[in-house]
Amino acid sequence: MTSLEVATRCGPALVDWTAPGPGAVPFVMALTHGAGGTVNAPDLLAARDAATRLGGGVALVTQPYRVRGGRAPGSAGRQDEAWIEIMSWLRSAGPAAAPGPARSATWPLIVGGRSNGARVASRTAETVGAHGVLALAFPLQPPARRARGRQ
Repeated sequence: MTSLEVATRCGPALVDWTAPGPGAVPFVMALTHGAGGTVNAPDLLAARDAATRLGGGVALVTQPYRVRGGRAPGSAGRQDEAWIEIMSWLRSAGPAAAPGPARSATWPLIVGGRSNGARVASRTAETVGAHGVLALAFPLQPPARRARGRQ
């Protein structure tokens, strides 16, 4: 695994890049954490391990607000903006900056995350050209709204 810093307008993000070995990968999966969590959540690590067993490269992304030490993610707009910038970096230069796959934007991209991270990935999937979304512990409603019932 190689850790890389990615500059965004919302501050730096950290990308932990894992690839099964040298050479091109058949797909890349980018995953991020929940609102108060880290990329070391057991389900994110299990998804990473499964993807690398299939030959894929995996980017575990620590969002800028967490790199700054924040606990709350802030607005959905700022989160989405940062995620789109990170995915653009990943498509253009990301894996080339780490040992492993050849630089290429032609591989299928799967985006996802845990809880709030899954929401970010889902909202931006079309914009970043994702081929799929992996939603782990996906909240259908924000926690504050659960008590009021489905709307």
